[in-house]
Amino acid sequence: MLEQTGLAPRFLGHVHEHGRVVGFVLEKLNGRHGGIEDLSVCQALLQHFHGLGLLYGDVNRYNFVIQQGCAKLIDFERRRSCPGETEAMNAEMNSLRDQLSEETGCGAGIIFKEIETDE
Repeated sequence: MLEQTGLAPRFLGHVHEHGRVVGFVLEKLNGRHGGIEDLSVCQALLQHFHGLGLLYGDVNRYNFVIQQGCAKLIDFERRRSCPGETEAMNAEMNSLRDQLSEETGCGAGIIFKEIETDE
């Protein structure tokens, strides 16, 4: 449903095991997590997402990837179809400012960092 919308990484293919789909491969996004300075681009992205009749369900700064001034969403585990549920969509949009400002790390998941070794 999100293919060709520019809202998410490009879908590249399915991972199969013994004839069944066990995963999928998406485009790798090189960017940074969203912050309060990205409020306007994140609002526009979320508004477009809501315009498709979808509620994202997990608005937090770590689910917005910013690259070259544009935003994309990742982690669609909690998204659901809810056309016409404007109250839920408004609540989600109204939470965006606080979510982009938070500094606790809530929602960050696992962040990999390269470790320098003394060789």
